[in-house]
Amino acid sequence: MTCSCDNIDMSKLKEVFNTKFSVSACNSDTITNVEREVKIKFDNHQNTTSNDKFMSVIMVTIYIKKLNSGSSPGIDGIRAKHLKHALGSRIIRRTSVTFSLCLKCSIVPNTSCQGLLVPLLEKPTLDPTLPQHYRHVTVSCILYHIEAS
Repeated sequence: MTCSCDNIDMSKLKEVFNTKFSVSACNSDTITNVEREVKIKFDNHQNTTSNDKFMSVIMVTIYIKKLNSGSSPGIDGIRAKHLKHALGSRIIRRTSVTFSLCLKCSIVPNTSCQGLLVPLLEKPTLDPTLPQHYRHVTVSCILYHIEAS
């Protein structure tokens, strides 16, 4: 069954997703739990030695090999297959240095915090004109997936 979503009201879809992802949509317990988890991770990170704040070329290579080659590119336009093709090149060494600096300085580049929100119809049998029948997938920068793996 082919599904065409040309009839969906984009302003309604935008309103549903804006409501779903607004801070006010989160209850205070959810926010408190997230804050607690972040604090625990931060405290654990503070207790690590500086030797743990290094990502070797071998580690980057392992993470790249784990990426799904058929995945869509993020906002940077880089696909997993591009990185796999670059294995053994200077790009991987520079990626290693970049991640090591991010870990050492406890920073995340702004580009790693951006993504493209793509609405997907939950089931092909649902009415594609109703915004509540959509779920979201966030397509983000490929380098974030390496870091988060």
